[in-house]
Amino acid sequence: IRVHIGSKPFKCPKCNYSCVNKSMLNSHMKSHTNVYQFRCRDCNY
Repeated sequence: IRVHIGSKPFKCPKCNYSCVNKSMLNSHMKSHTNVYQFRCRDCNY
């Protein structure tokens, strides 16, 4: 329902990102720490 009404209660404490669920916020937080589950062995992605 949050998606349909535009509610984004989960807010990043480090930037102005907000999202609809905790899982998305957890994924976003990795962007601040450079911790990723999958990394390319050949480049920086």
